[in-house]
Amino acid sequence: MDRAGYAFNDYRDTRDYDFLELTGDTDLFLDGTVTVVRTSGHTPGHQGVVLDLDHHERIAFLGNAAHLQEGLDRNVPMISDWNVQEKLLTHDRIRALSRAGVRTFLSHDPAHFAALPHDGAFWD
Repeated sequence: MDRAGYAFNDYRDTRDYDFLELTGDTDLFLDGTVTVVRTSGHTPGHQGVVLDLDHHERIAFLGNAAHLQEGLDRNVPMISDWNVQEKLLTHDRIRALSRAGVRTFLSHDPAHFAALPHDGAFWD
């Protein structure tokens, strides 16, 4: 059965996993290198990740926290978003990350994807 775009068979093998359920921001290793941040709105449990890299600026991979930079700039949610109020709060949060010097990347923005390392290059 498909529900909300997900097929049970895609996840059936995870039934015995020991999941760590996070409800808010979490410093995953307690050292600031990987922080999972709550970015609800697109889905109730949507999360992004902020990485503090040794030889690069702080970056955030935010998935569908906003779909495109233009939508974020204009504060426009997508029709597929679960909760518009939560989504707009997340937009505020993304802007706060940017003001704090964290470079943000959205999954569907072509310019964001183009700015990532390619062809074996990486950030550390």
